[in-house]
Amino acid sequence: MRKLDLSRAGGYARRVLSRRALVLGSVTAALGSRRGAAQGIASAEIEALIPSTTWAPALVDAFNTRAAGRTQLRLEQVPYNQLNEKMAAYAAAGRVPDVSRAFTGYTRDWQTQGLLDPVDEVLGQPWMETLWPALRRAPHGDFIDGRLYMAYYSISLLGLLARRDLLAAARIDPYSLGTFDRLIAAAERLARDGPVRRPLGLVMGSALAAAETCRWVFTAHGLESIADVRPERREAYLRALWTMIRLAPLVPDAAYTWDYGQAGQAFAEGVTAFYPIGTWYFATVYRQAPQAVAEARAVPIPYPGAAGGPGQSVKLNANGWYLLRGGRQKAAAAEFLRFAAARETIVRHVNDGSLLPFAGASVDDLVRMSQFGEAQRWYFRDWLRLIEGFPVTGDVPYVAAAETQQIWHETVVNLMRRRIAPESAYAQLVQRIGPLQQRFRRG
Repeated sequence: MRKLDLSRAGGYARRVLSRRALVLGSVTAALGSRRGAAQGIASAEIEALIPSTTWAPALVDAFNTRAAGRTQLRLEQVPYNQLNEKMAAYAAAGRVPDVSRAFTGYTRDWQTQGLLDPVDEVLGQPWMETLWPALRRAPHGDFIDGRLYMAYYSISLLGLLARRDLLAAARIDPYSLGTFDRLIAAAERLARDGPVRRPLGLVMGSALAAAETCRWVFTAHGLESIADVRPERREAYLRALWTMIRLAPLVPDAAYTWDYGQAGQAFAEGVTAFYPIGTWYFATVYRQAPQAVAEARAVPIPYPGAAGGPGQSVKLNANGWYLLRGGRQKAAAAEFLRFAAARETIVRHVNDGSLLPFAGASVDDLVRMSQFGEAQRWYFRDWLRLIEGFPVTGDVPYVAAAETQQIWHETVVNLMRRRIAPESAYAQLVQRIGPLQQRFRRG
């Protein structure tokens, strides 16, 4: 297989910077141009700051055509890894845009900062009732204090992607790996009898990627997140840390320097056989190496279960539009959100291979809206089977994410390399992470 460029394959690792970053100098001129263009225009002008995507301009054009003479939207796109700093700069200058879009990982931080207004009343109860149930209730990260803060246009599911061909050669049923004991036994069998010596493709090269590709181990044991170090959860956290020790011999040494692109390439080339990733993986690989995501090669499976947790499960994360509290055109922004979150708009314009946020969405619906068409049918089918057959859980957000992940990463790498014991690791995390999360819980 030729060398793949999967540098953008990490769903979340390319999307988040600390919300504390401020880049004031770079937006001074932009503020003048963004507002100045509105002078002399009779219709309301709303402004959107979003991470770059290929389908957004056509969606905005469709809205502007529909709302001509009444409302027009001006679109500013930035790389995903600049979204936080650009938004922080506009907020510091007192000139936030009217709408934005991102994914669930942003919601809690932005809502805590006072940047967001809820969207549930804008979109209405009938729209709310069409969503997947996991999207419209706590503990999903967009649902805070009984209010919804994201107007969804797609969802991502997360689980383990397994090499179907390698498991078949070893006569391992991928759907039989319902516990950590079974998953580890299967990985050890592949390592012993097959071509894959270290089958588990965790992404340990950065704090963010490590936190994202290991969190399932902790939530499987009944914890809210990697940051759930509350004293009453001590035993569950220790069980999760012991599981990390058991998994460590199955993780390639190179994984401690990998980013998402390198981990995705390792899975595509058969260097690893299990990769904790989400539904977006198909889109990052297909154009360069379609055979790597052929049905014969890959299969999504649920996370294994453990005592005290939800059992075998898949995770759900969401993408959507935000209504900014400091925006100046509330009514016009609400009109845009209703347009952008409508099913017919999403099916027509969002073609990035993601899943619809609406309960009952069919494989045919998803194939029609995907730029990859029939090639992705099997992938949608297998992921939707997981929704139908296993619990779907949402991430419980935690604050001070960058600091928390850095502390957690340092500690867990030391644990996996047997430099510290689980009890010592937990004590360190309580001492360093606990105060960060306690401030949030008290607030």
